[in-house]
Amino acid sequence: MIQKVIPDYKERVFYICGPPGMVDAMVGILKLLNIPETQIKKEQFVGD
Repeated sequence: MIQKVIPDYKERVFYICGPPGMVDAMVGILKLLNIPETQIKKEQFVGD
């Protein structure tokens, strides 16, 4: 979906915020797309 919706995705910075499992899964997907760590900003939180 990322490749289809964001044609220039390799030039973008990705901001991910959410529960640890979701953030880890999204980071994994971005790594499969060869997005460098410098283009991935993340924050994890745990809800009540």
